[in-house]
Amino acid sequence: MSEREVVITGTGLTTPVGKNCAVNWQSLKELKSGISNNRSDDLPEFLHYTGKVTRYDLPEDIPPKQQGQMKFLNRGATLGFCAAHEAVSSVKSFIGDIPPGRRALYVASGDHTKIGYDFMYPAIRDSVDSSWSNLDQRKLNESALNKVNPFFLLESLNNNLFSFLSAVIEFMGPNTSLASLSPCGGNALELAYRSIKQNNADVALAVGYGNWITEIPLYELEGLGILSKCRDGAGSYRPFDRNRDGFIPGEGGAAIFLEAADSAEKRGANILGKLKGFGNCIEFSSSHTMGVPETVTKNNIASLLIETDTGIHDLSFI
Repeated sequence: MSEREVVITGTGLTTPVGKNCAVNWQSLKELKSGISNNRSDDLPEFLHYTGKVTRYDLPEDIPPKQQGQMKFLNRGATLGFCAAHEAVSSVKSFIGDIPPGRRALYVASGDHTKIGYDFMYPAIRDSVDSSWSNLDQRKLNESALNKVNPFFLLESLNNNLFSFLSAVIEFMGPNTSLASLSPCGGNALELAYRSIKQNNADVALAVGYGNWITEIPLYELEGLGILSKCRDGAGSYRPFDRNRDGFIPGEGGAAIFLEAADSAEKRGANILGKLKGFGNCIEFSSSHTMGVPETVTKNNIASLLIETDTGIHDLSFI
């Protein structure tokens, strides 16, 4: 069987610059960065600047059977769910005609929401003396039973959104969850694309989400020396400036709905774009830095050109 063309017919975004795609696009045209001063007495000033989502709308049409499971979604997963819901909302009536086993789902998590032991803080606070140097084990055990959320482990699982989302929208075809941090969103999109192209699915949803702005991840990123000192406040966010002094972390969710081009054209869908191919490779740096090896991008693009049978002059760069 010949491979099929794959198109984009739905998108969803929940980010610091908007609760949906329309607001994000307007914010982009207005040159908003989404970086703001989120003051905290427990953090040094340069860690106050983050990309925090200030508004998002939880879907109201969650099936009753799954509503109780919402409490297991941490903040990052919730933002991803909102984005996924937006991506499929415009094609909901069409999806109903697709057998669940022909709907692919790939969820990518670069999430740090629940890293650390802050869930134990109330119990520990009750169990230590005023100098925080001695801990009463008996008090800790008693307080933990009453003040520690028993679902802390479930909230920290990276595949929570994957499990929840597959049940809510009934995508039961090819699927997996990915947790390779920065690259995993692109990996999810590639897997979704190939599931349709190779005729293992008729539609596919790729979702990516993450939260890097809780306290422990902020301190860890600072310890690695990769955060901006934010000397220019929110203006320190300059991702394409070679003279920037680091990056500023944020949170958010994004989703892309894919389907076979022939079915999209047949039903008169609004086709947002066509996926022609992917380049995907890995290379380990020989130095002890966190920089990207110079040849990995070149090799990546080379593999893309081979797969799509195109030349370098046929490509634009975003």
